[in-house]
Amino acid sequence: MNTNKTLWVLGHKVTYVETIGDYSLLEVSVTPNVPGPPPHYHVDSPELFHLIDGELDVMLDGSWCSLKKGESIMVPKNSVHSFRSNGTNECRFITTWSPRGFEGFFLEFGVPINNENAFEKSVSDEMIQKVVTGCSKYGMIVVDDA
Repeated sequence: MNTNKTLWVLGHKVTYVETIGDYSLLEVSVTPNVPGPPPHYHVDSPELFHLIDGELDVMLDGSWCSLKKGESIMVPKNSVHSFRSNGTNECRFITTWSPRGFEGFFLEFGVPINNENAFEKSVSDEMIQKVVTGCSKYGMIVVDDA
């Protein structure tokens, strides 16, 4: 995998950072008015969100909490979660999980940012259907109601 590969994934700009060891790391930029991922959980790993800039709402098991710059939240494995920008400006956060493996989701369903109409392709009905039907191979389970 290439170091610092940047992709559009479901309308979010995601930069995959190559790591050493049994964990993965992404930097994610979320624009206001772009919905977060569908409520889901991970069967293989917890996930950490650490806010670098802006404001981020994180839903954890049906309850929303707001993160401010410098704050973090740990989502235990098998806990239903999602996120959304909570402000008028883009927010940026780091997310990490261990063990490795879930980064394959982003690499499979991401659209390289330099592709023509990359953002639009990342939020197309076709891509959303691919994500919903294919995410379980990475231990991500989408739930209907959260």
